[in-house]
Amino acid sequence: MVQQATETPQEPVQGVRSVYKNGLPASSSSPSDVVFIDCHEDSATGKDVVLWDDILLVFKNALYVRNGLEPFRFVAVPGTTLEVVIEDPTSEPEVTTPTQATSQTTPQEAPMSVSSLTATLPDYGHMTTTSDSAALPGYGPMMTTSTSAAPPAYQFASNDRVLSSSVVNPSTTSQPQYTAIEISRITAAAHSGDAEAQFSLGEIYHNGTSGLSQDLEQAMAWYLKAVEQGNAQAQRAIGLIYYGGHGVDKDYTKAIEWLLKAAKQGYSVAQNDVGNLYYHGHGVKQSYSKAMEWYMMAADQGHLQSMQNIGCLYESGHAVSKDYKVAMEWFTKAAKHGYADAQNNIGNKYFHGHGVKQDYVKAMEWYLMAADQGQAQAQSNIGCLYDAGNGVLKDKNMAMEWYLKASDQNHAGAQNNIGNLYYHGYDGTKNYEVAMEWYIKGASQGFADAQNSLGNMYYHGQGVSQDYAQAIEWYLKAADQNFAQSQSNIGCMYEGGRGVVRDYAKAMEWFHKATDQDHAGAQNNLGNLYFFGYGVTKSYNTAMEWYLKGAGQGYADAQNSVGNMFYHGFGVSKSNASAFDWYLKAAHQGQAQAQQNLGFLYESGYGVVKDYPKAMGWYLKSASQDHKEAQYSVAKMYHNGRGVPKDLAVAMEWYSRASDQGHEAAKKSFEGLRKQGIRPSKVPTTTYEKSKNETIANKLKSRFW
Repeated sequence: MVQQATETPQEPVQGVRSVYKNGLPASSSSPSDVVFIDCHEDSATGKDVVLWDDILLVFKNALYVRNGLEPFRFVAVPGTTLEVVIEDPTSEPEVTTPTQATSQTTPQEAPMSVSSLTATLPDYGHMTTTSDSAALPGYGPMMTTSTSAAPPAYQFASNDRVLSSSVVNPSTTSQPQYTAIEISRITAAAHSGDAEAQFSLGEIYHNGTSGLSQDLEQAMAWYLKAVEQGNAQAQRAIGLIYYGGHGVDKDYTKAIEWLLKAAKQGYSVAQNDVGNLYYHGHGVKQSYSKAMEWYMMAADQGHLQSMQNIGCLYESGHAVSKDYKVAMEWFTKAAKHGYADAQNNIGNKYFHGHGVKQDYVKAMEWYLMAADQGQAQAQSNIGCLYDAGNGVLKDKNMAMEWYLKASDQNHAGAQNNIGNLYYHGYDGTKNYEVAMEWYIKGASQGFADAQNSLGNMYYHGQGVSQDYAQAIEWYLKAADQNFAQSQSNIGCMYEGGRGVVRDYAKAMEWFHKATDQDHAGAQNNLGNLYFFGYGVTKSYNTAMEWYLKGAGQGYADAQNSVGNMFYHGFGVSKSNASAFDWYLKAAHQGQAQAQQNLGFLYESGYGVVKDYPKAMGWYLKSASQDHKEAQYSVAKMYHNGRGVPKDLAVAMEWYSRASDQGHEAAKKSFEGLRKQGIRPSKVPTTTYEKSKNETIANKLKSRFW
């Protein structure tokens, strides 16, 4: 029985459609209309097979199934659409130029071959949000690992993954395994001059399938025989070989030459490849406009990957004006045909609210569609939603489960996120050693976030011996990929002379690299350089400009810095009320120094009505983060009975804790009480005890207070 593609296939069935011998679609037989043919179980092998007689019922002029000769029956290939080769039309297809390629309105799927690939916009992995780590003294924060992870910017896999990986790691689902009899028939046809068989034999040797060892020389030889007859797939295959340097020297120029041959025949998959080469400037001058032209040609033939790529260009504003709504339209065109990468990108749009109203629940729905097809980035994104509690109840265990699904596919962003979960102790216990293992996995794939995380681990000596030289080495790897946080971290290393000779000029240079990407931490750090006159002429006005840039992005350290400027009247008119407002913004984000500063304002009545209980509340929040000045402030409040009943024993305990961190005034006060015969009392604050065991590695220290 034959089922139309519009029906819901009843398993087991095999999808088929028709193409001409030269590899181009058979327009006269509606190649986009996939039909499903019932499979029959082979009693001898138990495998599902397709009968040739059933093929002939659908395509009366069928010659053979692609990659094989007229077998009476052949093993079904579930989940793929096999192409039935029919007689070519009497006239030869016109070879078109890039500007006159014929458009087709019916979808032309990628052929079932090793060169059938997926492409996505550059994978930026997860987007870090907040950090538990503190700053390098006076700077920061030097981000270690994020407490939550958000979905990435839009993906567009590099050509390195799009092209070369297809040759090395062919998809098993798109590479049928042939019997010895089938191989002999393909070989015989190839020797007889059948271009399709020659291409098929080249694929078999290329991938080392069906019991034959990989032989790239044989593969190239058979591809070349096929291209003598104008076979577009073979032309593309040769282009991929030169692109990846498999069996030949890598040569982008030759790659583009061969891919253009196939693309100019109207082969949509090759047209998409050419678009990718123009997008990245491989073998041709980089041109987003040219990339768009080729993507449009392929998309006009229904090529789903190209539809997604066009959406990504509109999303990024490359070659066209940025337009989230048009991007959404293109993603939707591909997604409605089940294209997983486009479904993931629609999820991203709902997550970020780009062109649509932000909706985490809808983001989750689209991610799940893609994840159900095994799309690793979508799986990682679902983990991010559970990690942060966006659209779902926060559940670190579920986050871990989804990250592991993506990691099973070697997804570097998910590996980094797993490291984050272990770093922060998602199960109640921090494990820096295991976190380190996962960061290494992600970093070994060149993932910048993970490389930066490794640098942080070496910087702080977490899970590994402290090693500033190793730290800066990993930061440099990430910075070479233009990763802003690492660029800022390198600036901090040069400013502090850690692992390198102190050099304010180089610090300034690295901070500027990061601020060119609007990195808020680097903006705050530049403000610090101008405030203290490190490597530049001291300028409170310029410092304030940089602080405001960082603060405007919601960066807590910069908000605290702006508060300091208003409190002291540096670069602005002194205003305690304005200082209070900025400290409050930072304090609500957990910035310890701002919390201490707020306590001081409440205790002193500067810019706000004096209120000892509120002062005490803010001091305790800061002290619970092991902030020594706040610990000293809490001790004084107990000592003097401000906001709490006077209790010298508890005051002594807080003096002791501040003293342990080198607070000189606390040491003197402690000694004074000891001479009076006072003994420290247990502090009634479980929050503090918890933080004492999980002290932030690099304590926040103010250069103003």
